[in-house]
Amino acid sequence: MHSLRNRRILVIGGSSGIGLAIASATAGAGASVTIASRNQEKLTEAATKLSGTVHTAVLDTGDNGLLERFFEKQMTWDHVVVSAAQTRVGSVRSLSLTDANVAMESKFWGAYRVARVARINDGGSLTLLSGFLSERPSATAVLQGSINAALEALARGLALELAPVRVNAVSPGMIETPIWDDLPPEQRRGMFETTAAQLPVRKIGQPEDVADAVLFLMTTGNWVHCWSRRRRGHRVSLRDTHDDRAPNELRAYGENSVSGSGSADVAHIFYAGTRGAARRPMTFL
Repeated sequence: MHSLRNRRILVIGGSSGIGLAIASATAGAGASVTIASRNQEKLTEAATKLSGTVHTAVLDTGDNGLLERFFEKQMTWDHVVVSAAQTRVGSVRSLSLTDANVAMESKFWGAYRVARVARINDGGSLTLLSGFLSERPSATAVLQGSINAALEALARGLALELAPVRVNAVSPGMIETPIWDDLPPEQRRGMFETTAAQLPVRKIGQPEDVADAVLFLMTTGNWVHCWSRRRRGHRVSLRDTHDDRAPNELRAYGENSVSGSGSADVAHIFYAGTRGAARRPMTFL
């Protein structure tokens, strides 16, 4: 079992969905967890669902002054996760520029602001949540794909700038979270069933699947050199930097599937430090 005993974890966006699952996983691993969002009532309710040492903090990633004051007053963190974002979906020509700006401000610039001011211990990590649309664009969600791609590029650059703090980007596919609750129940169920039927494991990803990936990134003891080759039925290889001769090979068969975790429709991109200057992505799609 992964252990985070005596580690301080901050999960921004930790009051629901993937963020709450990450908070639960890290608390279960023994960490002292702080969940943050803009709504104290949601935070209080979420905290009752978590075990162990849990704190709450009202934070808005759009308020740079608030973020600066928060991190100045706090002790340094071992791991920080940014999963908070609010974006409207629509085609470029149907989405207003106001809504487009709000989406970019929330998901990209919110993560950027946190990265600027977060104080993280050497060897700790900053993890960003992007999304599969960066790799598999949709005509009705062009902006979301662009934002996700920008976040992944940000993670690659930050991995160089913030080293020896590790910077990771985890890119989920379709995950069953409260983000879909605005859809009528029948439409939501139909969407999940249609998507699941196209996946090898015949199921939709759950928040806990993504939390498992984040927990691995926090607790892995080695810096990992990763590379991927893209083709239909993707082959993904992982090499421990201590032994480049014999990679532990992982395979994901078919599009939009994950090998190893048993989950479906979860795309993971890990940006981890290497002994050289480059940081390369490992992608499960």
